[in-house]
Amino acid sequence: MKRIPISTYVKLLCIGAVCFWLYTENTVFIQGVIEDETLTVGDKVRSISYEILGFNQGNVGQPEDIQPLSQPSSTDRDTSQPIQFTEEITNHPNYQKAREVAQRFNEQVDIIELNVAFLNRVNQARQEAGYPPVLLGDYLHHGIQNRVHQLAEYNYLSNQTLHGGDFRSMHPYVESAESRLSENLYELYISAGDIHLETWQNEEILADYLFEAYEASLMRPEVMDYQHQYVYVWLTPTDMNLEETPYVRLVVAVQLDNW
Repeated sequence: MKRIPISTYVKLLCIGAVCFWLYTENTVFIQGVIEDETLTVGDKVRSISYEILGFNQGNVGQPEDIQPLSQPSSTDRDTSQPIQFTEEITNHPNYQKAREVAQRFNEQVDIIELNVAFLNRVNQARQEAGYPPVLLGDYLHHGIQNRVHQLAEYNYLSNQTLHGGDFRSMHPYVESAESRLSENLYELYISAGDIHLETWQNEEILADYLFEAYEASLMRPEVMDYQHQYVYVWLTPTDMNLEETPYVRLVVAVQLDNW
């Protein structure tokens, strides 16, 4: 009988260790997808693969026609088209200060806890209105994360992706995404020194604020048939009122799935 080389056992041990590490680092997401009875086995496998291993992320690079912006804008700038700030803006002391504030905020806000708090707030309102609860769409995390990061980093707000596609194209693992998914976008420009940026690091308080911002759209009768939802937020520095005071931009997306 041929003996199995020791190197094979070492490789298998390494693979097992990596798989265990990936699971422990993403336990909440993986368990949420596995326990979601509305997803097929294929959807679950694809969702976990895209989220954990980054498969099929599509065109995530920068298009060649992104407009460079070298002059600070006023608060009424059109944000429907993606732009990138030049070093004349990003090296400005106020922009650098805003970047530090944004980084701290993003590090402090736990997206999973925010989703749980936001879901509870939405379902409380749905119950009061006589509608069934909506579920947490953990499997939307990877796509909506990429989506919001694009909108934030390229300083625009549009129903299209950075490459001109529909936002649903960022969920290649969701079967029939074009007929299932809906999206609500929100942005807020706020002074980097505003006290809200401190209080919103409490996910319950941030969820209450977001519900107030989204209540009109999420409580419409035609939305009550949706089965899952997921929210994602990201804060970035901005060029607004650059010469006067540091400003940041909060970008929020809520995506709904009718399956």
